[in-house]
Amino acid sequence: MRGHESSVFSISVHASGRYAITTSSDTAQLWDLDTFQRKRKLNIRQSVGIQKVSGLPLPLPRVAWSQDSEGTE
Repeated sequence: MRGHESSVFSISVHASGRYAITTSSDTAQLWDLDTFQRKRKLNIRQSVGIQKVSGLPLPLPRVAWSQDSEGTE
């Protein structure tokens, strides 16, 4: 699967085994593991970045992040 312009930091597979989310400093991407096609791409500002992703038992995975006033999670 190609799609990130920088190193992948985190991969999380949905409980169904059908979807995965990959994250890097520039994007979070949702993949359909049956077809290996990217379903969604979320562009991230370099100043924010995503270090880690974890799946929740929802119908489809969602991406969320937080950052305090000092730039730490």
